[in-house]
Amino acid sequence: METDRVLDPVRGLVRMAWVLVGAGLAVGAAAVVDGRGSVFGLGAEVICLDVPAGVAPTGSLPGGWPPAADPVTVTAKTAVLCTADPTTGEYLLRAFTGIPTVLVLITALVLAVGAFRAVDRVGLFTEAVAVRLTRLGWVVAVGSLLAALAETSAASGFVHSVVLEPVTSALWFDLVTVPVVAVVLGAVLIAFGRVVRTAAHPPEAFAPDEVPATT
Repeated sequence: METDRVLDPVRGLVRMAWVLVGAGLAVGAAAVVDGRGSVFGLGAEVICLDVPAGVAPTGSLPGGWPPAADPVTVTAKTAVLCTADPTTGEYLLRAFTGIPTVLVLITALVLAVGAFRAVDRVGLFTEAVAVRLTRLGWVVAVGSLLAALAETSAASGFVHSVVLEPVTSALWFDLVTVPVVAVVLGAVLIAFGRVVRTAAHPPEAFAPDEVPATT
């Protein structure tokens, strides 16, 4: 079918994403079980988190830079906070700086597969596909935002647990990253879902007595 050929590139991207996610989870789980690696800090004896410069003191960090000529200054863009004796809470906080995004990604991939199956079963411009596309768009847009908020809160909690006096008073806002690309992609999917719904329910043709008169 012509529709199948048009969607083939998108199907390929979804399959590739599934392979990457599956391989990453499998390798990570094997590393944790084997004791030679970690996933989001889980399974590691020392857990670390990268934070923007200014969130935590960086004066004691080795910069590796030679003395700069006056008035040149050298400023680190990020600091790496590590703890060699993490508590259970710190393990969980570190893990939740990445897990929410992975969960949103897996959910989106599952919904994408469902949308493709609906296309194969009933065609592209149908109500069933419109519903799935709209649902996928909301998950990508809103889910990514919620994941970013959850990960920022977890990162803030981790920093507070390992640094006694953070430099900045706006720690949460320093750590947050808005997933602009994901939000835009979700909005595009929602809009496309509406296009598909409109195509599935085209306006009824004019009745004979409603045809505009011509002169």
